[in-house]
Amino acid sequence: MTVQHMRTSISRLLDHDRRHGPEQVADASLALWRKHAHTTGSVSKQRLATEAELAQVAGWLLFHADRQEEAHSALLEAAHLARLAGEPGFRAFVLDLLSMHAVETGNVGAALAFADEVLSGPRTPPRLHVMAHVRKARAYAIVGEEGRAMREIDQAKVNVLDSVAETDPDWSRWIDLSQVTTHETEVLARVGHADEALERLVGTVSAADTPRRRLTSLVAAFGAAARLTAWRDVENTTAEIAVLLPQTSFALPVARFRRMARVVDRSTAPVSLKRLVRHVAGGKADSVMISHDGRGSR
Repeated sequence: MTVQHMRTSISRLLDHDRRHGPEQVADASLALWRKHAHTTGSVSKQRLATEAELAQVAGWLLFHADRQEEAHSALLEAAHLARLAGEPGFRAFVLDLLSMHAVETGNVGAALAFADEVLSGPRTPPRLHVMAHVRKARAYAIVGEEGRAMREIDQAKVNVLDSVAETDPDWSRWIDLSQVTTHETEVLARVGHADEALERLVGTVSAADTPRRRLTSLVAAFGAAARLTAWRDVENTTAEIAVLLPQTSFALPVARFRRMARVVDRSTAPVSLKRLVRHVAGGKADSVMISHDGRGSR
């Protein structure tokens, strides 16, 4: 397959993802990567760079389809190919995604190491410096280091105001203040400020303009409410999630919901609420009835 054909295939994968979601295209991206991203012998740097992009796209789609082991393998290959291609900026982008993956899977050491490599790398686009500080904040928040987490988020907010430029690569333009603010909310929920995070997330849910964004925001609100032991809010968000689940197939937010549902199941929540959450997390969302008799109040 020529470089142009590979680029056309990448464009089609991304277009299909936008229209149908990563779950519907993950297998195709994996097959394409495995077929074409393992070149042997002497090849041009242009082809190596294209193969790196193909592996990165596969890793991105597999990550969002919650196929984390396969995503990790694809992203490691993308970083390797980007180095061989002499593309330090794109390699930094892949390292950021590896840090993102490590945060998602709870590997704090790897998340920090990849983020530090982004910060110290040559010719790294400034917007990636922003995300490196965000990834470090998320990693520190996992282990409850509030001071370090908030310092990293504050640095990201300062940097993002100075990082936007017309010359930024296309693959970095999604990094803006709204991205930083979204991650700041997740950090707040982790480091003892779940009440502030929940207040923010209520607005985020209302503003969500797609089912995927709404589900992602609802799951984040569910987690913040659970950390607060705000059982009425847990009940209400569970009811809204139950409405969305039959309409969507977004694997990553569903996986996050199920992880947090296990936390609720081990908590002091009312037995009826535990049963409800377990029911929805098990995929039985079609017959959910929510009572509002006050038993689940905060």
